[in-house]
Amino acid sequence: MKRTRLAVFAFICAYSRLVVSSPAQTNLHSITLTGYVIVTNSATITSSGNTGLSSAGVYVDFAGGSDANSGNSVTNAFKHCPGDSNATSNAAATVLRPGTNIYFKSGTTYTLTGDGNPLYQTGIAIASGTNGAPISYICSTNWGNGQRVIFTDGYTSNYIAAFYAPGAISNVVFNNLEIGPIGGSATLPSDPGTGVHSRNGYGLLCGSTFQNITVANCYFHNLGYTFNTIPMDANSVAQSDSRLSSAGIELYGSGSGVTITNCEFTHMHTGIDLAWFNNTSNIVVTASYFHDAMVWGIDVAGIAGLLDYADINNNLFSGMGWFYSPPNWTGYNYIPATCTNCWAGGPHQDPVFWRTSNMNVTNGLHNYVRNNVFQTTHPNEVFTADIYLEYAPSVNVYNNLFNNPNAGLSTTGQNVYTNSTGIITTNSWNGGGAPPVVISYELNEGGTIRILNNTAIVNLTNSAQSAALLWGACGCLTPPFTWPTNAFLQVENNLSYSWATNGSQGTLLVLGVVTNAYPVSQWTVDYNGWFDRGGPADPYFWWNNNPGFNTNGALSVEQAVGFDTHGITSDPRFVSLAFGSSTNSAGNNYQLQSGSPAVGAGTNLSSLTNTCPGIDRDIRGIARTNYNGGWTLGAYQY
Repeated sequence: MKRTRLAVFAFICAYSRLVVSSPAQTNLHSITLTGYVIVTNSATITSSGNTGLSSAGVYVDFAGGSDANSGNSVTNAFKHCPGDSNATSNAAATVLRPGTNIYFKSGTTYTLTGDGNPLYQTGIAIASGTNGAPISYICSTNWGNGQRVIFTDGYTSNYIAAFYAPGAISNVVFNNLEIGPIGGSATLPSDPGTGVHSRNGYGLLCGSTFQNITVANCYFHNLGYTFNTIPMDANSVAQSDSRLSSAGIELYGSGSGVTITNCEFTHMHTGIDLAWFNNTSNIVVTASYFHDAMVWGIDVAGIAGLLDYADINNNLFSGMGWFYSPPNWTGYNYIPATCTNCWAGGPHQDPVFWRTSNMNVTNGLHNYVRNNVFQTTHPNEVFTADIYLEYAPSVNVYNNLFNNPNAGLSTTGQNVYTNSTGIITTNSWNGGGAPPVVISYELNEGGTIRILNNTAIVNLTNSAQSAALLWGACGCLTPPFTWPTNAFLQVENNLSYSWATNGSQGTLLVLGVVTNAYPVSQWTVDYNGWFDRGGPADPYFWWNNNPGFNTNGALSVEQAVGFDTHGITSDPRFVSLAFGSSTNSAGNNYQLQSGSPAVGAGTNLSSLTNTCPGIDRDIRGIARTNYNGGWTLGAYQY
């Protein structure tokens, strides 16, 4: 069971959609998207701040400007941005009108000192524009040395939000900004004998309503503590003192029309945190890069209301399961007092964590995690799942590549805890420890989950009980957790390939916290391809509250209970596996050769095009066509 949020929301002040086509190719060094190239072995993504300067703009040069200037040209720039609590004179008196561009001189460092608020310190208060006339915070490469402006506190303070919304905001653009470090420290703090308090930092923080917000070409990094040794504990890098976790973008409220594109997130607790308090829609995260030393890449957490048309697409999640994993965590162990059935040790990562929190939250049928690449780049990466779906979400997961062949541990290690019923549960970290998708259905509430046309590359090297996470009933909720009669699961056209040589499970999906027998009438599980290099394929659909419901045998065992009637277990014959299952596995080509048994082995899902936009195209944007009457399995069309 994941850590639950603290009762932090009471402390917060009442406080366009862009569609990018699928990746064009996957190769050793990069994923190419329309308009963007994300280089996986680079520290930063390519900036795009060539916005032309305007005579009607406001100019800010922290190094050479003066708040007594007019702020209307590069030679009369302000030192502080209007809205900064430290601005004085003309800069403090300036009211930003709709349509105003605020230009920050490129290559400069803007030092944040906050306003002294003990809970969340204001860096720069965000101003709102109007439809067609947004307020734009821009670093233009046409002024300065061409590098991004850097917003930082220089590790001298904490709980600062570089850009902060004191109330509702609308029609705002952030373009080509670098934010970090904020909070944390440059060196490991001294050890007081217990975990130190967090020193959080935030990039953009909104705690009220929001509408029509665009964040493009921005780089977020080093927000809060990002160490993994004593005196850190899980709270040190997460949330303590009733504050939110460090994050690049915090949206704690409700609204619509948010686009986050071509951004990079690394070294912080959460890259993008969306916690909706009321009906929220049209949230797009696209063409962005999440990597290394993060707990959650994207956290979608419902508090109340409906979430619909949330779209996580065409992103790269890379190397997120190593820094805080058991082999690397040497900080203080942490078991939250609020939950007796939680992880021991440090924080545990999920690239995408999608959850609801109570029966007051609903998910619409138009939420997507699609056309993304998830990959492991370090030995023995461990996380709960690439996509962790908890409680009762409705999500469509399709056209993703889960490239996790070096995930899991090669040595024995266990975490043991007791849940509220006194049952001892053991989580073994052997073997897998990083399945592509985990569904932990802990609320008796309806929903629809679709897992379609994904390619999963795994390397499960141990027995069923340790190949994937054992996920028992959460001690924070009251069992039993039966699969609701109005909840539906569709798992079709997926391709799972295991590098294991001992005949282990070809895991794509792990189901947890379900106590009733196979709900075949509510599950459509068919047309999936399972291959294990070590022997007969062993598809793996499993929930562990009642071991009698486990299904982890050969394909015939699945078929005996009504699953995968048209499933196959043949080698899919990828174009190239020359880079093996090592940390260079991103260089493999998981497209299919001529004669692959996966070609035409799927079912035609074109009837879902209105519900799942782009399902009729593959991860590269190539149209799916019938071969021998069926679609090709996996993320790539032949």
